[in-house]
Amino acid sequence: MGAELGERRENLSSLRRDLADSQRALREELNEGLQRSIRSMGALLAESQSAQAKAQGEKLGEIQRGLMTLSAQVENRLKTSALENEQKLENIRATMEQRLGALQADNNKRLEQMQQVVDEKLQKTLDERMTQSFKLVNERLEQVYKGLGEMQTLAVGVGDLKKVLSNVKTRGTLGEIQLEAILSEILAPEQYEKNTTVSPHGRERVEFAIRLPAQDDSRVLLPIDSKFPTDAYGELVDAYEAGDPARIKGAQDSLVARIRGFARDIRDKYINPPYTTEFAIMFLPTEGLYA
Repeated sequence: MGAELGERRENLSSLRRDLADSQRALREELNEGLQRSIRSMGALLAESQSAQAKAQGEKLGEIQRGLMTLSAQVENRLKTSALENEQKLENIRATMEQRLGALQADNNKRLEQMQQVVDEKLQKTLDERMTQSFKLVNERLEQVYKGLGEMQTLAVGVGDLKKVLSNVKTRGTLGEIQLEAILSEILAPEQYEKNTTVSPHGRERVEFAIRLPAQDDSRVLLPIDSKFPTDAYGELVDAYEAGDPARIKGAQDSLVARIRGFARDIRDKYINPPYTTEFAIMFLPTEGLYA
């Protein structure tokens, strides 16, 4: 039993040694196989990378050649397009110049026609105006000739009027008539009096007096008297016609003195407050006296 057990132990030890040797040999074989696989895969990978790099280089070269070809084509097209555009612009410019020339010629023609029409109308208007002006001048000349005839007739009448007005009483009557005509046109008969006294107990009578209302329902008179310094005025007119400055100055002074004398006379005779206003009116029947 003991011998058998020892034998079995020895066999078991031998098996262990054999198993260990087998495992070691297997590991070595596996390591060698793995190394060979790694070396093989590295070679394959390097070969693959080289092939890919070569393929990529070839593809990149093709792309570069394609880009160069495309760039050349684009450049050629741009040059062609630029030439075509330049030609088109030249054609447009020529067409525009031609049209502008035609338009300018047409405008010049129309302007000439318009100028001709305007000249014709101006000439027609000028002729009509000249005709009207000559007609008007002829009419004015006829009126002047007629007026000269009337002035000659008037001169004769003025001479007769001077003879009539040489009488002082006649001059006063003429002024009184004109003054009464004016008052009768602008006032009612009850608004003025004729040849009336200026105070209850006075004797002086004024030619006309306008009735004005007073505060106590009584009347207040505004005296009006006509004056006609014909001799002094006639002397002034004669002096102007003669063109003598010294004579004109003397006649003016004389006329002013006469009118002031009339004013003093009216003041002293006809201003009598409270029956009259504090002022009176002097009527000059000749408009030339106011100048």
